[in-house]
Amino acid sequence: MSYKVISPEELKSDLENNKNLLLIDVRSKEEHYENNIPNSVVIPLDTIDENIESKLKDKNEKIFLYCLTGKRSKIAADILEKLGYTNIYVLDGGINNWNHESEKASVCSL
Repeated sequence: MSYKVISPEELKSDLENNKNLLLIDVRSKEEHYENNIPNSVVIPLDTIDENIESKLKDKNEKIFLYCLTGKRSKIAADILEKLGYTNIYVLDGGINNWNHESEKASVCSL
């Protein structure tokens, strides 16, 4: 395990300081549309291995992952590590632990 687990406060600070940050929701599209962190994109866990390499060429770019509780994010992080990605962050406790702004019905996806 070489991914890093970060707190909601750390993620919020990173989001405020970098508007182009890659924040991926690994839940289903339906879950994402119900409630998501603003400016996140949805790549469901069951398709992340098929979709990430065509969308993200730089395997050293910071990637932030979240799901509902953190379990799927950790699985996604393991998959990304096996694909050679090196700079992966997982939101501790997932969106359930996110006590900052969230939104409904985003259409952002990769």
